[in-house]
Amino acid sequence: MIVIGESAGKFVIHWDEARAAVRIETFGIWSVDDFNEFYPLVRAAYDKSRARLGYALVLVDGTKAHVQTSELIQYMQAQGQIISKPGDRVAVIVSSSLLKLQMKRVTEAVDTVQYFLSPSAADTWLNAYSANAA
Repeated sequence: MIVIGESAGKFVIHWDEARAAVRIETFGIWSVDDFNEFYPLVRAAYDKSRARLGYALVLVDGTKAHVQTSELIQYMQAQGQIISKPGDRVAVIVSSSLLKLQMKRVTEAVDTVQYFLSPSAADTWLNAYSANAA
């Protein structure tokens, strides 16, 4: 995997050439500026995966992220900047049920994103989908 985007202490975006998949690691509490830095980089990564597979295959490791401020969540919702499109498969691993609920609020209109507390469950879901889509 190669790093295709990062911001110290906030996120790292990896590209898996063999699987045409994106892996994202998120850390800590974000500001609106952090989100604005992240968004165009992750959008480009999703598009790269879609160009190869016809859909985006993404694993987000949010186990080191924290519950975010209401300001950031409201900003993300107001932007309507949902990256996922129909057919994409995005597995998000979170460290707590509270963070899972918070992130679901942001993506409530998107059925391509699934949230997991277990990394193995997330990986199994992604692998099952990619095997069926091939």
